[in-house]
Amino acid sequence: MNNPAFLVTATGVIVVDPGWSIQTGEMVLRQIRKVTDKPLLAVLNTHVHGDHWLGNQAMLAVAPQVPIYGHPEMLKLVAEGAGEEWVQRMMSATEGATEGTVAEGPAHPLEDNETLSIGGLTFKTHYYPHVHSTSDLMFEIPDSERGQDQVGVASGRNAGICGDH
Repeated sequence: MNNPAFLVTATGVIVVDPGWSIQTGEMVLRQIRKVTDKPLLAVLNTHVHGDHWLGNQAMLAVAPQVPIYGHPEMLKLVAEGAGEEWVQRMMSATEGATEGTVAEGPAHPLEDNETLSIGGLTFKTHYYPHVHSTSDLMFEIPDSERGQDQVGVASGRNAGICGDH
C-alpha cells in the first residue's frame, strides 16, 4: 500500500496519492483538518496502481472542482478499465472493507518535464515509463523553492500520526 502525503502551502493543501479507497481518502482528509483548514488546491497522482489514487473519490467529495493530475498514460489506462480492476483488487485484498469506492482517475494530464504552479509552489514533472509502472510521474520541487516556511509534509511512513487512534 502507498504512503499518502500532503503539502500545506500559503494558500491551501496539495495531496499526493490519497490512498487505496474512499475510506483511506477520508482518513487523509481528517489528518489534513488536524493541521489546517485551508482549501484543497490539487491532487497529484504518481501512477496507475489503485492503492495510490482510489482515495481521489474522497477528495472530490469535499472539493468537486479540485484538479487531479496524472500522466496521460495513467489517464488512458484508467479509461481502459484499470480503475475498475483496482477497485476489485482492493475489495478482495481488504475483504470488502473498501466497499463504496469508485474509480475517480485524474482528469488533468501532465507530460514529462512540465512545470506546474500550485499554492505558491512550482513542481517540475519527470516521467519514467519503465520503472514501477508504465505511468510513473515524479513531482520535483526545484531547489530554489525548498526551505520556504509554507511547506509541511506528512506521509504514510508516519503511521502513528496518520491512523485514527
